[in-house]
Amino acid sequence: MDDYGRDLCEAGQWTTIVSSFGLEPADAVQAQGWRGVRVFTINGYSHDMPMISVLSRGEGPYGDPLESVLDVRASKSASDDQSAFSTLRRDAWLSLQDAAERIRELAAASPERQSGAPPENSASPESPGRDEIDEIVICLHAWVTVTETLSDTGVQRRIRNACGDDPLFNASYDLSARALRGFPHCNHLDPANYRNESTQLSACLILEGSNRTSAAEVLSIVDGARSDGFSGYLAPEIRWVGPAGDVLAGHSAVQARVSEHFDDMHFVVANVVGEADGAIVSGTLARYLGDGIRETIEVRQSWRRLGDRWMLVELAIEPARRVQLNED
Repeated sequence: MDDYGRDLCEAGQWTTIVSSFGLEPADAVQAQGWRGVRVFTINGYSHDMPMISVLSRGEGPYGDPLESVLDVRASKSASDDQSAFSTLRRDAWLSLQDAAERIRELAAASPERQSGAPPENSASPESPGRDEIDEIVICLHAWVTVTETLSDTGVQRRIRNACGDDPLFNASYDLSARALRGFPHCNHLDPANYRNESTQLSACLILEGSNRTSAAEVLSIVDGARSDGFSGYLAPEIRWVGPAGDVLAGHSAVQARVSEHFDDMHFVVANVVGEADGAIVSGTLARYLGDGIRETIEVRQSWRRLGDRWMLVELAIEPARRVQLNED
């Protein structure tokens, strides 16, 4: 199970998770001739992080695969538009194929259940030294990996977590760092803003447009400015477009509105569309007002490169909405 108790061994639950990535079941993919690994990572609060697969098919004259593909993709809930899944895709390089093969070998040699926990009934009143045990280790909010290996003999699935030191978990978890190297624009995201490579990949999956490097540079500013605000990035002639279409212009006039909204509300970025000299950031401001009420405001930020700096040139907001949360 993950931290919130989803049973990852239950067939229906696992089918739902796989489908949320727009993926076929591993058995169907294996039957199509694909071989390799698929790694599903779940963070310490049961959020599905980017799935990474390294799959190969066919064989060339020297034993090399004819097709070898790295696929990184985000999960979507059933309520989302299923017509478009956020993906990063490219040919898999040789060292990445070797890493996938190492994961497959570790999975094949590993027990079905994660080792490290003491066997049941290992301590009894008669066990020597039992009274001397004075330390209890509790592992909270552990990250989890579900590793599927596709081979000629079928599909193998192993569930591991970060509690303890498990070589299969370590290798599967490390696949995010390896995949990140394959997408140069993802590496324009400031790693200081992200907990690890998996969360950096998650951020990279919301970058769009003809110039995703521009999108990454702007998202790095936005993610880095969450705690300090955007005052240092307001262009001299910045425009504020209010919910009724009212417009304010100029740094001093807009500064108060920006502080009023962004200082007390949490900004969640939905996507960033980058062009050669600009980027559009779309997201939602949110805060809790008490009594189970949440207020949200849709936001659209326009950024432009002015000289050698990215600056916020327009900020438009939609009317605030309030919803009653289900507290059950």
